Amino acid sequence: MKLYDGLMSSATSTPDTATGASDADFELDTRALGMFGKALSAGEYVSSRKQWNEFARALGRFHQTYDLYLIPSTAMPPSRIGELAMPAAQQALLKVILRLGVGKLLLNSGIVKQLVDQSLKRVPFTQLSNLTGTPSMSVPLHWAPAEAGGPELPVGVQFVARFGEEATLLRLAAQLEQARPWKDRRPTM
Repeated sequence: MKLYDGLMSSATSTPDTATGASDADFELDTRALGMFGKALSAGEYVSSRKQWNEFARALGRFHQTYDLYLIPSTAMPPSRIGELAMPAAQQALLKVILRLGVGKLLLNSGIVKQLVDQSLKRVPFTQLSNLTGTPSMSVPLHWAPAEAGGPELPVGVQFVARFGEEATLLRLAAQLEQARPWKDRRPTM
């Protein structure tokens, strides 16, 4: 718990002795997520971990038959730079919430769930690897405009491998980049 104690205190520039990091070293939303995590009870955490373990076992069963799981990286068109930035008013409110340390109150209010649901609308597929710890990669195999007439932006395709198969993903990425090079493609402004 020492790590979280240092990270979740009110905004400070004093480094935590266990990590060497201060709150200022982390983005605002990362600090808020830490505060919300700290507000969970041990029982709530264990219950969540149990569900994550069930997902990991289901994915393990899938990988007994298939080498890779292919899914989209996002559920929406690509975002423009800065499009997902937190509005200034929301940043100010989050700073106050962090200072007050009212994570449990916010969790119980439903506001956090609403924000999480809004975020997951864009990236529901990546959560599987995030929760199960399985190796995955997103490669820009397609390009499309975010809106009609707009510039073409990279669209990611995600591959998920079984535990310990990072090398499979790296070999696949090399083959895909050779077949459809993307390193020199840049979106037009």
